[in-house]
Amino acid sequence: MKKSSKAIFFILFLFSSAASAQTYSVRVAHNTNLRASYSLDARIVDVATAGATLSVTGSHGRWLRIDRNGREVWMADWVTMTRVEGGQIPSDVDNCCFVDRQCATDHEWTAGYWAYQNNQCGAPVPPVSPVTSVPASTSASDASDVDNCCFLGWNCQTDHQWLQGFWNYQVGQCEHQGVIMEGSEGFKTTMDDALKLLRARSPHWYAYTLDGLSKIREVAGDKIWVSSRSGDNRWGTNTGVLIRRDISALAALLAHEACHVHRRRSGQFPTGGVVGETACVQLEIQVLDVVGPNPSRRDWLLYVLQNIHDPAVQWWH
Repeated sequence: MKKSSKAIFFILFLFSSAASAQTYSVRVAHNTNLRASYSLDARIVDVATAGATLSVTGSHGRWLRIDRNGREVWMADWVTMTRVEGGQIPSDVDNCCFVDRQCATDHEWTAGYWAYQNNQCGAPVPPVSPVTSVPASTSASDASDVDNCCFLGWNCQTDHQWLQGFWNYQVGQCEHQGVIMEGSEGFKTTMDDALKLLRARSPHWYAYTLDGLSKIREVAGDKIWVSSRSGDNRWGTNTGVLIRRDISALAALLAHEACHVHRRRSGQFPTGGVVGETACVQLEIQVLDVVGPNPSRRDWLLYVLQNIHDPAVQWWH
C-alpha cells in the first residue's frame, strides 16, 4: 500500500510539474532585441517595441525562448519586463505606455505615468509645453519670477519634485529631470553629454536611467559616485572611461548603475556580487549596442562576463 501511494504521488508530481511548464506572456518595458539564439553574439532577427507582449515557451540559462508569430527567437531574461497573467495588466504596471499607447519620448513616458495614476489611460497625450513657458497654474507673474525647473518643463506633482526642481534650478541643471551633477565644469559637461547621447539614441534607456539615479558626483582620482533616489551610493570606481571622456561607454555605464537600483526595487537579490554584476553588465552591453558603436568597450565587457568569477576582474571588492 505504501509503495502504491508513493507511485501515485510521484505520478501526480510529474503531472503537476508538466502542467506548470506551460507558456506564459510578458510585456517588455523598452525596445528589446530578439536574437536567433541564446547569446549576445547571436544575430538580432527582430525587435520587440516597448509595451509589446511576448509569449515565452521555454528557457536556456539566462535566456527566454519566445514564440514570435510561429518563429522561435530568444530574449535575455534580464531586460525590464512584467509578467502578464490571464491577459490582465500585471499589478506592477504603473504607466499607460504599457497599456494602450506606444511611447517614444520622455514626454510621452512621463505623460503615460501620470495618466495611469489618474486612471486616464484612454486620454490623449498632452502637447509638449515650450521650455521657456510658465504654467498658468503657477504663481510666477513673469519670467523673472521663475526659480524652479518645474516652471521650465518638468512634470512636478509632489513636494519632493518641487523641492528638487528648486535646487536643480539653483545650479543650472534643469536639463535632466531629477538628476543633480556635482563636480568640475568639465565633469558635468561630460556627464551631460553622456545623458544627452542616451536620450537621443534611446529615450527608453534614458528614462530607465533617470528613474534610478538622483545624483552623479565627481570624486578625486577620476572616480564617479552615483546615488539612487533613496540616497545610497551605488558605486565609486575608476573605470578609465571618465579619463578618456568615452561618452558612449559612460552612457551605458550609467544605465548599468541604474540597473542595480531597479533590481533592488523589484526585490531581485543580490543586487551586486557575481549575480547582480552579471545581470547589469549584460544590460550595459545591450545599452552600448544602442548608443555605440564602441567595439573595444564591448569586448572588455564580454571579457568581464566570461571571467566574472575571477577576482582579478571583480571591481566590487
